[in-house]
Amino acid sequence: MLHQLFDAGRGADPQLACHRLSLSEAVTCVRVDERASTALAAFSDAHNELERIANQLSRDCERCPERAACTEAHSRRGWRLGRAGRWAQARDDLKEAYRRSRSAALGLLLVEAHLHLGDINDARRLLDDLVRDNARETAADHLNHALYAWLAARQHAASGNAVAKIDQARYASTLVAVYERCCAGDACKLDEADTPLRALVCASSDPSTCVFELLARPWSPSYLPELRQRLGVPESSSPSPSCADAAHVR
Repeated sequence: MLHQLFDAGRGADPQLACHRLSLSEAVTCVRVDERASTALAAFSDAHNELERIANQLSRDCERCPERAACTEAHSRRGWRLGRAGRWAQARDDLKEAYRRSRSAALGLLLVEAHLHLGDINDARRLLDDLVRDNARETAADHLNHALYAWLAARQHAASGNAVAKIDQARYASTLVAVYERCCAGDACKLDEADTPLRALVCASSDPSTCVFELLARPWSPSYLPELRQRLGVPESSSPSPSCADAAHVR
């Protein structure tokens, strides 16, 4: 039935391409739901048809006059693919969504995809681009930006690069400064249910020193000493930078 709905509008008003995009979320749910994998294997024809529709939906974006709908389709599918651990495919969707929107939030999701794939250079280049667009970031974006910059430096330092180890310490200090100066209230924290990000943050840490749990709690200045300890950042006697200055550190 899906292919009948999909093919009915082909070659007609380009506006129908936008309506067909509404199928993409349902298609993606079927494609990435691990619990459905056994059933899909038994119905390979249906699976192949869903793949064909999903690929055509991406091509239809170029015909879609409502570009916001295309951006939303790519961002939703990219997010779902990432949550299912299919980071290469998630990266491609998120890259297209970011290209269309230049949204800081989507850019940061794309950085996360790069980090999961070990694409450190791509992650750092994108973080530099986002610094230039920093005014569009929210307080929560500032926190994620600082966290991803530290993660990228940590991944690089794991290769044994001496300069990268210095960068890791610098970005750890930046993360503390951003937490201290940019955050306030419940909005500025990580999503405690974000298991892929939890795995990324805690990948090379003793669980007792992983900063994810701290950053997923409702913000409080009382957590600063423990955050400094876990990141290995000494207490500084110099005044902390403003939020804007801290978030712009590269």
